Amino acid sequence: MTLKQLEAFYWAATCKNFSVAASRLNISVSSLSKRIGELESAIGAGELTSLTWMPRLISLIQRAHPDLSVEPHASLGQLLETRLEDGELDFAIIAGPSTRTAIASHSIGHVQFVWVAAPGLLSGGRPLRAQDVAGQTLVTLPNSAGTVRILDEWLVEHQVAAGRRMTCENLGAVAGMLKEGLGMGFLPRAWAAELVRRGHLQVLGRLPPLRPLAYTYQWRRDDTRPMVQQLRKLAAQAADFDVVPCLM
Repeated sequence: MTLKQLEAFYWAATCKNFSVAASRLNISVSSLSKRIGELESAIGAGELTSLTWMPRLISLIQRAHPDLSVEPHASLGQLLETRLEDGELDFAIIAGPSTRTAIASHSIGHVQFVWVAAPGLLSGGRPLRAQDVAGQTLVTLPNSAGTVRILDEWLVEHQVAAGRRMTCENLGAVAGMLKEGLGMGFLPRAWAAELVRRGHLQVLGRLPPLRPLAYTYQWRRDDTRPMVQQLRKLAAQAADFDVVPCLM
């Protein structure tokens, strides 16, 4: 931390607003924002991002900005959007785009999900049809997760009434419950391929596919710091949703 950064942090914390703090330092508000932004960056990452390429993003940020302190926060999409809107996060990477007027979104990738179930769970001699899903237990993330959007769209498109749902906030736990045969569900393509290879799951290839889910880099529209856009470029460089978690 440089003396200028420390001085900027002190006045920003003790003055009523950035305008007053900037006048005390005899610099512009944008210059003050840049100095503050160089000290710390709070990242919000959705469940899938945190389990796949978030570590690579943090590594890229640390190499590009060695003096920047990075604080990652992993949670569900709606919760991260609220924290971003309230100014608790500098940016978030979640399923989007955001519907909140205060938040801007930039697409950085798409994820294809695959219907899966434990081998033998759905035995019966005939391929599973879309209408058969209504009679099965669906193991999913809760309603505050972005993946539920594509599930709801799929149910409406194929005129399927939602059956019983078993939800969990952790995607790894969802994969574990699917392996145990507690229901059917869907996982990212790369995860599904690995678990099928190990014999833990089977792909329900006859079911109509879910649409790909877009993920976006999100930030507050009133946050004009150059650092926010620099980090957006690093996020686009790091994004890789086909990474298989090392703990799987």
